Amino acid sequence: MLDGCVMTKKIFVYPVVACAMLIYVYLEVTSRLSNSPIIIPYNNEKIPTKIQAKLAKKDIDYILHLKKVINDANRKQSTEDDEMDLDFSFIIVIQVYRGLNNLNHLVDGLKQAKGIGTALLLFSHSFYSKDINRVVRNISFARVLQIYYPYSVQLHPFVFPGYDQKTCDEVMSCRKSDRKALVIQHKHHWWWSASFVFDRVFATRNYNGTILFLEENQYVTSDFIYIFRILDGLLRSSNLHCDIISLGNGKSKSSSYRLINSSILLKPWDTKETLGIAFNKDTWKTVKNLSEHFCRYNDNRWSKSLIHLSTKTSLGKFYALSIEGSRVFRLNKCKDHKTCNETKNNEILLNFVRKIRNKLFPFKMHIVKSNSVEEVGEGNGGWTDVRDHELCLFISNLRNVTP
Repeated sequence: MLDGCVMTKKIFVYPVVACAMLIYVYLEVTSRLSNSPIIIPYNNEKIPTKIQAKLAKKDIDYILHLKKVINDANRKQSTEDDEMDLDFSFIIVIQVYRGLNNLNHLVDGLKQAKGIGTALLLFSHSFYSKDINRVVRNISFARVLQIYYPYSVQLHPFVFPGYDQKTCDEVMSCRKSDRKALVIQHKHHWWWSASFVFDRVFATRNYNGTILFLEENQYVTSDFIYIFRILDGLLRSSNLHCDIISLGNGKSKSSSYRLINSSILLKPWDTKETLGIAFNKDTWKTVKNLSEHFCRYNDNRWSKSLIHLSTKTSLGKFYALSIEGSRVFRLNKCKDHKTCNETKNNEILLNFVRKIRNKLFPFKMHIVKSNSVEEVGEGNGGWTDVRDHELCLFISNLRNVTP
């Protein structure tokens, strides 16, 4: 179906929306025709043909059921207490993948944060799991809303955007490849989450504040909301040109933390400051107007792709307000469990956060301005499949939904 769309492009130039709509049809139809297992490998290994041949009809039925559950949840957008949906002062979007242990750590950190009771925690999932849902739905210290990425590998295991074991170029000449579907999904998922939250979530329609983005593999200090509100106040200041807030750079040396924890940096945004970013609708409009650059930039990381956009704006680089003493840290994930102990690594980080407790909540803070610019350059690759470009652009053009 996609082949017909893009082969015609050899003669005619089709609008992006036309191909995007065909991608939507393709996703819906192929998901019904493919033998789709419930469980998919997490490390992007290939599925043996013999296993595919043994899949039962109940697996396909489960995927179709799951798609309905997810679509209903995205349409309904309900919290545990519908009467208090709009009773919040700020929004935190949390990207959730499949890391249950890391998510538990993040939730524990959020629970200890001063001021968390006035937040709306919006969890955006790329994998539907009863265990993960249980963790989220047991949160009682803040209002919670869950949404689900509908074009996930879980819902399309053996067809694009899942594991179809090929890559396609601009004229849809497709060849076998080891396209990293789960890695690539992170960029799609983040882009969909931002688009959904700013353009389609009912609770944000009249919300003009700054929205903070976290991920399941991150951990926060108890004063991260205190710092966020200070930076947000500066962001709203008319005498500061700033687009983005960053709460984390990952630095974790307790000996020097007191010296840097009250320094606010105002500088061009760079790749060292992508943990705990926040921005408002004005910045999102700028970003969305540059969708072509985000979706076609050859880097499978959403953060590097977002920084790349600032080289395409009429005003030059995005400027960020960041805290030099990081308030958001990345939990460790082992790639090789034979030489790496994930539990031990995370305990080192948690111990560090405990050590700096008496250095948090600084009474006085000062701004340090800098014009040093990091060269963004070419992307790091992993984003060459034209179907990924078109799916990303399709997400950009999704219309608002109504209750």
